[in-house]
Amino acid sequence: MVVDLCVSPRRAVAFVRLALAAATSVIVVAPLIGAPANAAVFGRDDRQPVPKGLKQLSQQIGRLYNPSIGTNCTAFCVAPNVIATAAHCLFRKPKSGTLRMSDFRFAVGTGAAARQSPIDGAAVKSAGQHIITGTTRLRVRPPIDAGSDWALMRTQDNICAGHELPVHVKSMREIERASDRGDMFQVAYHSDYDDWELAYSHPCKVRAEFPELSARTIRRDFKNVRNLILHQCDTKGASSGSPMLERTPNGPVVVGINVGTYIQSKVLIRNGQVARKFEARPVANTGINAAVFADFIPLLSKADILTSRDDIRAIQRRLQADDHYRGPLDGVYGANTRRSILAFQRAAGLARTGIPTRDLLDEGERQAPPLPARSPRSETRSLATEALGTLETDGIARLLQAIE
Repeated sequence: MVVDLCVSPRRAVAFVRLALAAATSVIVVAPLIGAPANAAVFGRDDRQPVPKGLKQLSQQIGRLYNPSIGTNCTAFCVAPNVIATAAHCLFRKPKSGTLRMSDFRFAVGTGAAARQSPIDGAAVKSAGQHIITGTTRLRVRPPIDAGSDWALMRTQDNICAGHELPVHVKSMREIERASDRGDMFQVAYHSDYDDWELAYSHPCKVRAEFPELSARTIRRDFKNVRNLILHQCDTKGASSGSPMLERTPNGPVVVGINVGTYIQSKVLIRNGQVARKFEARPVANTGINAAVFADFIPLLSKADILTSRDDIRAIQRRLQADDHYRGPLDGVYGANTRRSILAFQRAAGLARTGIPTRDLLDEGERQAPPLPARSPRSETRSLATEALGTLETDGIARLLQAIE
């Protein structure tokens, strides 16, 4: 199964080559499929302005945008100087222009309370060193690594001070129970609104699996499924990176990050022939359990991050001595240096941040605790199959990243 997906503002198109086995024959189908236009609305569109009782969220949830390449996503405050969003909001290759981390801005609040800030280090072209992320290259064809599609950024200014959203690590069962009580909801920006304003999704279903999505199907289509949250909160373009929220007596808390839309297409195979093609449709939205990123928030907020070429060169030299770095000692923090830092941290049992810090230069100061292993959920259901020479199968599965 091969899916090449290209998403641009207000349009997503996939060219698909699909190999299906039925009885003793193999049929290759190569249709052109138009994916839904950056949208996933389940049933009635229930989005509305943020209710009065949740107005404080307008000071906690903001817009991450890049004017140079014209992208917009949702992001939210998790520390005085740290915001969270989806990784593809930062690292998705633009159709035109040059992708530079220093061009991103986070804007939050309205009117006199409006605030904005670039990523820390942008002024000295070292913004990339102030980002901790699960991936810089999201795979959108099965097995999709949506469970790694998260990012934390340190802002240049403490514009989130006093407006942090609490992040609570919950098991999938706890999240499902909150959904059953009607306490799970989402607040995000949406590109189909005339002006940039937050929209509230009414209490919505959040599950580890849905009736038409068995555990086996999900395991086939996704990597890191224990990190995955499936939900049916209504979304549109620019909602990527928005918080999955639980209503509690003490106010809303973050239990995950919304990523994108899970789309499947089905075909009916009868006696080795394609008897019917079904329209591609969204079956759920995907999110990431907060267990994946919560422990990185204080690390990024307080890290002594190195930015000068001399310091990065010293990091490279140290990694080279430990046989983790084989590139040039050029003082440039790029993909090679990041991977080498991650390899060093993995070997040392440290939290895998990938960022160059002062601690890496002094072995005596490498006291960052390893991240605890978390298991937010487990899978229990199985996939049913049909017999008698007729098979209805998931022909295409892909992730539509809704960026505007």
